[in-house]
Amino acid sequence: MKFKVVLKANKKKCRVHMPIKLYKGKKAVGKKKTNNKGKVIFKKHPKKTAKWWAKFPGGKAGTHPHKLNCLPSKSKKKKVVVKP
Repeated sequence: MKFKVVLKANKKKCRVHMPIKLYKGKKAVGKKKTNNKGKVIFKKHPKKTAKWWAKFPGGKAGTHPHKLNCLPSKSKKKKVVVKP
C-alpha cells in the first residue's frame, strides 16, 4: 500500500527536503524526507487493521536574514482494513 504525503506550505523552503514521519496508531513506522516538490511516498504492507497518519514536526529553514519558522502539521487518521 502506498501512503502519499504532500506538504503545502507557501514558502518552498518549508516544503522541500523536510522530514516526515509515518505512524501506525501511536508508533512511528517510517521516516523520509520530501522531494523537490514537497512530496514523499511510503510503501508499506499492513498485516493488521490499523489507523495510519503522517506528521511533519516543523522546523527552521533558511539563513539570516531569510530565516523561516515552518509550522508543524499532521494528517487526518486513515483506517486501513485488512481482511483475513
